[in-house]
Amino acid sequence: MNKFIFLFALLIIIPFTSGLEITEISLEVNKTYQQDSEFTIEVYNPSTFEFREITFEESFIDLPKFSLVAGEIKNITGIITRDNDFNGEIILEGEYETQLGASNITEIVNFEYGIGFDICDLNLIKGDSVVWNNQYSDKIKLINSDTGIEFTEIEANSNYTQKFNSPEELNYHATWLGIEVTDYCQINVINDFGWVHNPIYDAKISLNLDIVYQETELDVSFFGTSYTIEYNGEISDTLRIEIIGTREGKNIHLEGEWMNFSQNDFDLSVGQSINIDYTIKPEIFETNDTGKDYIKKLIISGNFETIEQEINISIPYEEVELFGSSEVDEELIQNFFKYWCEDNPIMCEELFCAINPDECVDGKRVGGGSISQVFSGNTISGLLEGYGNLLEKYANDEKTRNEIAQNQTNQLANLSRTFGDFKKDSEEDKQRSENIATAMMFVIFIVLVLIILYIGFVVLKNDDVRSKAKRILKFSKGER
Repeated sequence: MNKFIFLFALLIIIPFTSGLEITEISLEVNKTYQQDSEFTIEVYNPSTFEFREITFEESFIDLPKFSLVAGEIKNITGIITRDNDFNGEIILEGEYETQLGASNITEIVNFEYGIGFDICDLNLIKGDSVVWNNQYSDKIKLINSDTGIEFTEIEANSNYTQKFNSPEELNYHATWLGIEVTDYCQINVINDFGWVHNPIYDAKISLNLDIVYQETELDVSFFGTSYTIEYNGEISDTLRIEIIGTREGKNIHLEGEWMNFSQNDFDLSVGQSINIDYTIKPEIFETNDTGKDYIKKLIISGNFETIEQEINISIPYEEVELFGSSEVDEELIQNFFKYWCEDNPIMCEELFCAINPDECVDGKRVGGGSISQVFSGNTISGLLEGYGNLLEKYANDEKTRNEIAQNQTNQLANLSRTFGDFKKDSEEDKQRSENIATAMMFVIFIVLVLIILYIGFVVLKNDDVRSKAKRILKFSKGER
């Protein structure tokens, strides 16, 4: 009942409005490193009430707080102080006056694996509560998305209740076995009276911030640039980078096919030098790719002229068998899937979900992190184990099929012999039956003859019978 009263009051006190609005859709800003950059936008209040304390939520935007009465438009100027690239949304927020009063409602949020929370974002009033129901067959953890700290663990088919006694914003998500299994959700708790902030009235705008660094110079020393490596081997070496210009090196990035670096995307101050270890690991998966020489480029980029160094790699000839041999090269297969996933992320995710359907929803993996990293870890081991089990199953099935075939052959042979014996026995039984029938006919004939002779003998022996017979015979002759 309290919930319905609260909703009715909310509809009366808070008018239907879109809240604050920004006329511009996006901002494109090129900012010189260590130099602040200004921007101007137009902000509009289309509501029937006043907003105060309006400013951007992000700390890297300096904007003096301002107010907008109902229907007012203002051009405002902000300053960006951030010295790192940014591409995302920034949020303009303000406060409005309310006299809602406490509602003391309880919101129910259900969790199901593969679906997540049935309710993600909630707007509450101080004093309201939330009950999280874990409908999964294993325990989950609720994590504060801002701090990364767990604030509760919910056992299988259990629940957890939290009452919010003061205004706050809680950004959270759920994990299972350390894997993120839900979207990031938000609970916004406002005060029951006075000036409050509600995210539904916030305005958002896209910001693409590109940091431009003043150029400098660097010197790179390579200790080796030619290597001979087995197709499934690797080799390590070191290069040295030193800033020889008058400005620091920013976002120094190294890349190269088949190469991994001990450190990357770093800064160096003027005069500073650093040794970078790198490992070359060929991506060779076919015999035809061995017995060849390759030239790969090691590229170093940043706020300086890009440096490209050719690396010569010789791969000796060798037979490469990925799946064909009886012994599976696990490391080779792991490398194969690692590089394959980097080049084919969509197909990689589809394959991952086919092997691990419980960790995916609608063909998409649940949780963060690189799919290639996940796939090249436990999933590869599972794939290899599955492959081994498949080979073993195939061998067992083949053995079973051979045994069944042999049994069927033996059974057919036995059946053939049995049928032959049965046929022979049937023919013998038929002959015996015919013999018995002939014998029986003969016996019946003899019995009939004996009966007739016996009757004749009795008639001849009996005078009365003989006289009667004569009279019958005479009478018969007279009639004729």
